[in-house]
Amino acid sequence: MNKQDLKKKLQDNQLKPIKKLGQNFLIQEEIIQTIVKSIKKYSPPFVEIGPGLGALTQYFNKEDIWLIEKDKKIAQYWKKKSWRVLCLDALHLSPDQLPEKMILFGNLPYEIAGSLILKLSEENFPSKAMVFLLQKEVAQRIKSGIRNKNYGWLSVVSQIFWNISTITHVSKTCFYPIPKVNGTVLEFQKKQDFSFSPPLFLKFVKQCFQFKRKMLFKKLPVREPKKLLEKISLNPECRAEDIPPKGFVRLYLEINS
Repeated sequence: MNKQDLKKKLQDNQLKPIKKLGQNFLIQEEIIQTIVKSIKKYSPPFVEIGPGLGALTQYFNKEDIWLIEKDKKIAQYWKKKSWRVLCLDALHLSPDQLPEKMILFGNLPYEIAGSLILKLSEENFPSKAMVFLLQKEVAQRIKSGIRNKNYGWLSVVSQIFWNISTITHVSKTCFYPIPKVNGTVLEFQKKQDFSFSPPLFLKFVKQCFQFKRKMLFKKLPVREPKKLLEKISLNPECRAEDIPPKGFVRLYLEINS
């Protein structure tokens, strides 16, 4: 779908991009095909978040896909064509609304991308994999390693629950309207389930990063925090930004054993 086709569709259906919903429609066919290829290596069912006017959707069969669309007018556009649509904010989704072993994908509104990744991780959605077009800076935070300015609780939680790879980078000129920032497409493959509670683990990691430049032992809820850190092979005077994702798992399990 190029810019001219998109603008005609918008006009014919009396629609326009809504800035507060983060609607920046993908119009670069080479990027579209790259994303579709990365999704279609998996088997259905598929769930697309934010289909817009179908840059990606058009390459899927109706019977294989569910659409999640917050914009009521765009949701109605798809319902008229007899597609399966849930008209709601993706941040309000619950796991029981979606099919088992689904593949999630979408050109995510940049404002919700980080929050949605956390939600899909901690609430244990029944997804095997995800392919998302995200703001480049959010993708950098998700993939960042220790002692990097981008490393934080989003990095830890994402890397604990998913194997993450970069599919491609996307220039802001590939969208209409043109956003202020560039994008990156990431693929997430789900790791095995863990024995701990994802919501409680996320809460713990957030607390550790609340003051990430301070030595962590000062904030741990145990009697001898330095000894505990040494026990699990961590520097007793480390900071949150020094601990790799698996280190947080060891620390959480030790505290809650």
